[in-house]
Amino acid sequence: MLRHKIRIVTKFLERIYNDRSLFTNIYKRYVELHGAHGYLIGQFMSPITNKRDDNYGGNLAKRSTFARQIIEMVKSSTGSDDFIIGYRMGGNEPKLDEGRKIAKILEDAGIDLLHVSSGIEGDTIPKPPQDFDYSWIVYCGTEIKKQVKIPVIVVYRIKTPQQGKYLIENNLADFVAVGRGHLCVFAINLEKIKLKANGTAIFVPISIFLDTI
Repeated sequence: MLRHKIRIVTKFLERIYNDRSLFTNIYKRYVELHGAHGYLIGQFMSPITNKRDDNYGGNLAKRSTFARQIIEMVKSSTGSDDFIIGYRMGGNEPKLDEGRKIAKILEDAGIDLLHVSSGIEGDTIPKPPQDFDYSWIVYCGTEIKKQVKIPVIVVYRIKTPQQGKYLIENNLADFVAVGRGHLCVFAINLEKIKLKANGTAIFVPISIFLDTI
């Protein structure tokens, strides 16, 4: 049974390695491995979901084997130091302390960029200080940045350019990722155009729009 489970993992890794077209296209200079949000790599990393008793389960070093092998295969497939490998990780896997350790493991494995989001939650989620005006996910990213030398992206409910600017200018993050904020600005601008066409122009604060989705 143990050998069978290891063979399944090995075949999966071999498919990644053999499909070099994923990484060698001349126009592709960056790939982000998704190890957050409960996806497969994160399931291996998390003690909540990983109950294996082979080389891929147990302590954190063993639970990170799957991720480290994928990183190694991607690096060998690209054959270029210019190719950037990012990793989206859970800052809580299941707690922030584990997130810090995972970040160091990933850095040592050769990851060039960390994108800190949410992992598989345990009984509690990290609590930022009361004077921290961002989400707990952003807080995890700012704490993990203190542990590594590679760039860190923070994400989640960064609603305005000013919020992102503050994080970067105060060295709390190297990059900020904004998803819904971009969509909301686009939607608001479209609404403005419609209103102007009718002879009336108003301004809708972005925070109002964001709080509705």
